[in-house]
Amino acid sequence: MRSTLTLALAAVMCATAFPGQTIYGLKSTANPSQSSIAPARLFSFDGSSGAVTDIAWVTYQGQTVDADGLAFGEDRLFGFLLDPNGSRLVDLDRGTGVATSLAYFQGAQMRGATYRDGNLYALDVMENVHRNLATIDLSTYGATFVPIDTRIANGDDLDFDASGTLWVAESNAFHTLDPITGALTFVSADGVVQPDGASVYNVGFAFDESLPGRAVTLEANGTDDLNSYLMPSPLRTGLNQHIYPSFNAGRGDLAAVPEPCTMFALGLGALAFLRRRR
Repeated sequence: MRSTLTLALAAVMCATAFPGQTIYGLKSTANPSQSSIAPARLFSFDGSSGAVTDIAWVTYQGQTVDADGLAFGEDRLFGFLLDPNGSRLVDLDRGTGVATSLAYFQGAQMRGATYRDGNLYALDVMENVHRNLATIDLSTYGATFVPIDTRIANGDDLDFDASGTLWVAESNAFHTLDPITGALTFVSADGVVQPDGASVYNVGFAFDESLPGRAVTLEANGTDDLNSYLMPSPLRTGLNQHIYPSFNAGRGDLAAVPEPCTMFALGLGALAFLRRRR
């Protein structure tokens, strides 16, 4: 009984003491022959309100770059710089957008990324050429590539939910992905057109932990919009629309910073459990 009350107290304190979760985003532009090109803009937003903080252009060695595959882990913001020959894994400065090189993956096009237990998981997707899940060990920067068994678009992202299930958002569809076998399982799709008549095209996706199954997306077909979903439902709720009027379609990505409240609640729960055992 005491542990239940402690967890209930944690939930109330979390709801009043902490703002919405911080989520970082990348947004690139495009041209008629390429899905994304430089420059790419780094921004952040509040996962609850959708309020956006514009940060900076992503730069590497003083030049603006095409960037995608954003992930947050080990108190670092990771991303991938894309060029015709491969993808460069970088550490991104959260205040300036300056990229520091960590590793280079020849022939890869990393379009979505997430972090878990010392590894980055990235979607290596070159449409009509290959589609892989890359697992990168951050202690060595060594990578393994597992082919994904179903075709997916290069407008995509992935993240783990609270239960440890790996989800993939691509175009208007949501799937689960087995990181060992590469088996992709369709779950649902957002088939409701937008007010301008355009279909949904989600390029960024992250669970924000404020509610079980709540995920936020960056949608980039026509205008750049932030939306939310309660997985596995494909029912879309607008969060903040047309956040970058100067950009066109392009690509983008999202990465959530672990919420302080999550660790706070877990700590109180563990404390209650220990007290009950005495």
